[in-house]
Amino acid sequence: MRIAQVDVNYGASSTGKIVYDLHVGLEAKGHTVKAFFGRGPNLKIDGVHKISHDLEVGLHVLGTR
Repeated sequence: MRIAQVDVNYGASSTGKIVYDLHVGLEAKGHTVKAFFGRGPNLKIDGVHKISHDLEVGLHVLGTR
């Protein structure tokens, strides 16, 4: 099965850790998994993609304040 996950973080925060755990667990069972996230460092992990720029995230942070 091909699975796409989208979250704000990957591997950090409560939901980011859930996305990470699901990604690793599903790949171990033979599924093709892609994870997309917006905040944090650009990771060099197969199937994990940062989809926003740090400047864009900063503008959203300012807009919410």
